[in-house]
Amino acid sequence: REDIEKNLAMKIQQLSEEQQQEREERSRLLRDVAASLSKLQRMQAEEEELRSQENERLGSAVESMQEVSRNLRHSYEELRQRSQESSDQLRSMLSREATARQAKLEAVDSAVRELRSQVASETQQREVSVKHLSGEI
Repeated sequence: REDIEKNLAMKIQQLSEEQQQEREERSRLLRDVAASLSKLQRMQAEEEELRSQENERLGSAVESMQEVSRNLRHSYEELRQRSQESSDQLRSMLSREATARQAKLEAVDSAVRELRSQVASETQQREVSVKHLSGEI
């Protein structure tokens, strides 16, 4: 009976030690899990902060690009308008110059016709005068 009691006491002692080890192991695992969870929560908070900062930077970049686009569009419209105005002025100047040249050409043609007419008239008068003088001689 003593052997049984000793054996039973040893088994109780062994079970008690195993329970103690199991409690310690669970406690250690709980600390590890808590530390890992805390670390993951910190990493998640850091990731959210980084994403927030990146979103702000991207938002600023998009706004900047939109502003540049508006300015370029405005500059393009101004340049197109000035170009159109310059083109219109150039067309107007060329049209006036073409009209002036045409008027000069018409004036020169008219003067040439008038000169030919006068030369022909003078030639005819001279011929008449030569015939008249020839007839008198």
